[in-house]
Amino acid sequence: MTGLQWRGSLDNYHKNIEKDREARLLNKSRYFQQIYGGIDSDNVDRPLTDPNGLMGAVQFRMANEMACYTVPNEFLNQQLGKDGDNILFPFVTLASKPWYENGDPYPKGLEAIRKNIRYLHGLLLGEERNYDDPEFS
Repeated sequence: MTGLQWRGSLDNYHKNIEKDREARLLNKSRYFQQIYGGIDSDNVDRPLTDPNGLMGAVQFRMANEMACYTVPNEFLNQQLGKDGDNILFPFVTLASKPWYENGDPYPKGLEAIRKNIRYLHGLLLGEERNYDDPEFS
């Protein structure tokens, strides 16, 4: 969804983005295989059929780590003129503000922010909503 893989320490992701490393969840020699329903034919001889708390915790951590890397990286790409790399924020920039400094609403900024929220809703949840949907007000 972000165009990046959850591969390990994201602090150095920009240094090894081209490096051939498997994503954490796909690496069969690592710890996530059994958490996600794999078997070892010794102690675990049947695959899981229902999600468990560990799966949820891993997904939460992955979402958190990827968001903490992707969001600032996209805004940095905008500043560097790499607008084609922006997957999550095509309609807003760091300058997009919902209000003027005096607290009055800034219609152009609010419109861009709502448009991006609607876009994210469709991208991440797969649900298309109308612009006037109360969820986006």
